[in-house]
Amino acid sequence: MKVINKSHIEGNTLLIVLLLFSVSSVNAGDIIHVPMSWCVVEGSRAEASPNIGADNETDAVIWRRHERPTDNIYLPQADISLRSAINNAWSVLDFPIIADPDTSQGVTGDMRGEDVNSFGVEFNAMLNACDQAYNDIGRAGIGITVVNANLFHDASGSYIGIIGWAGCDEFPAGTCVSPYDGRVVVIDNAYLHPDSPDRTFPGGSNQFTATDPLDILTGHEVGHALSLNHRNNTTALMNPSISDNDSDGAVDNTDLNATEVASLRANALNVPGMELDPPNVFIPGDWLQQRIPDPIDDHNAQFRFMDMTSVKLAFNSSSKEFHVQLSLGDKLPSVLPDPPCDFWFLLDSDNNTGTGATNEQLRKLGLPAVGFKGADIILQASMVPVPGGTPALAQNNWSVQKKQLVQIPNNFRMQLRELAVYPQFAKMRKPNFPKIGDRHIAGVSVAWVGHLPETLPLGRTGRFNALIVQNGEVVDELNKGISQFVLDSPVFPHCFPQQAEVKQGETAVIDVEGLSPNSKIHGLLGPEEIFTDTTNGNGGGSFKLKVPVDTNPGPHLVTVGVIDTALTADCTLIVKDKGACDADLNGDNVVDIRDAKLFARDFKTPSCRGE
Repeated sequence: MKVINKSHIEGNTLLIVLLLFSVSSVNAGDIIHVPMSWCVVEGSRAEASPNIGADNETDAVIWRRHERPTDNIYLPQADISLRSAINNAWSVLDFPIIADPDTSQGVTGDMRGEDVNSFGVEFNAMLNACDQAYNDIGRAGIGITVVNANLFHDASGSYIGIIGWAGCDEFPAGTCVSPYDGRVVVIDNAYLHPDSPDRTFPGGSNQFTATDPLDILTGHEVGHALSLNHRNNTTALMNPSISDNDSDGAVDNTDLNATEVASLRANALNVPGMELDPPNVFIPGDWLQQRIPDPIDDHNAQFRFMDMTSVKLAFNSSSKEFHVQLSLGDKLPSVLPDPPCDFWFLLDSDNNTGTGATNEQLRKLGLPAVGFKGADIILQASMVPVPGGTPALAQNNWSVQKKQLVQIPNNFRMQLRELAVYPQFAKMRKPNFPKIGDRHIAGVSVAWVGHLPETLPLGRTGRFNALIVQNGEVVDELNKGISQFVLDSPVFPHCFPQQAEVKQGETAVIDVEGLSPNSKIHGLLGPEEIFTDTTNGNGGGSFKLKVPVDTNPGPHLVTVGVIDTALTADCTLIVKDKGACDADLNGDNVVDIRDAKLFARDFKTPSCRGE
């Protein structure tokens, strides 16, 4: 086996040692695969009329949105590969289509986006709907949540020069919390890609002044989702605006500096669902996560912050650290509500309704009667006033041991996390740039971080509930009842080049496993389709991929995917210059033109560079 599945090795000492050594010994050249949980807003060009070059199907258009920045930005500079989060455990193998939560302005698929700090209802609703769609087909919370919208408009309905918003949960402010929980919303690349047949905005003649053939837009926003801040340099990927530095009409700001690369790689290792390829062995990351969304505006309180939008459970299988996070519909108010409210989390970690707290015990703690049974971990956060400041949170935590409630104050610490998101800009023929600052806060979460008194059963289903209580009454309850979770590593399809390196014009053989059986597939080098074929009865096979002679030397993404789906197997192929010598003949530790001349002299043949 070339895949080590962490959820299946508990108890196997040898494999655990191997796994921990491999993950902790990450070297330059080890590829970090980061999943992208893409959703497409109904009415956006990618959903309604997909047409970017040869791609006229929604899944294919969205595939390219992470393949282009992978092949042109992240692989060659940071050894990071972005991939589809869809896997065979999902009940549907297409990127989910979500409804536009607000169609009052613009066309269907558009989003209000001039300032998601002050006007972020639709932004948050789109992300929540994407989580719900993934939860419905498999599991939400894998990788980075990314929404493909149409265009962004302001309060008047006018289109603006903002093309993306992205960021992560921060604690403290300015530092992405672990495990990373990146969120991204980008406009449809039909308005930026040069192969789009019509880049004009709906209902008019305006458009962006430059094209984005590499999808630098997505690459930039992924940078924010992996903790990078803006850097004011027109060649930098993280420049606030996409930039055309050579005046050829296409933006080209792709550069990452050494500090950014180090930060990206360190943060990518904490993305739930990531895999490490050292190469040709895929090792799941330490963080296991599931996010359960809750309908927005389903509460009966007057304050939006009392609307719970999701609950996230995360577990680090190496450190055994456990996270619970309740995301709220708004930031905490500057004035304590009267009466204040409490946030509760109930966990049945052993999936046994007979071993947890009784209803009477829960009522004595101050929790109203609920239908949840078997809670062996109870977490509570209460709002308390702070003179001259925003109310703080005080915590109480209990476990059930021998049918008795026992306080566990030292097991968990509390965090108040903020979802910090950053805008990205593009020039328009008719400028319309909202005057906003660089950094904005889109939401807040109450989180408990610590270690469970008992070992969490990896791969087994557990039960939990989350509630917001005010004045002795439940004002919001997660999905109106009991939710289930399972914490394990997603199992993705993979591919494995039989040769680690091939020269331009040569043919590589790619082994594939984990795709759908007897299915039509196509294989791509970067975003370029190279072959079509059919998988065998096990969903795999060996396939020939001829490298085009004009392929740039260096690492390239190989994607083998089932046609008309979002299911892909991903790996990396190193392409070498077809004229390069294969040996350091002069011993200077560099294979270059000097070696080529030595080759020609010693073997009485033309230079291996054709000179």
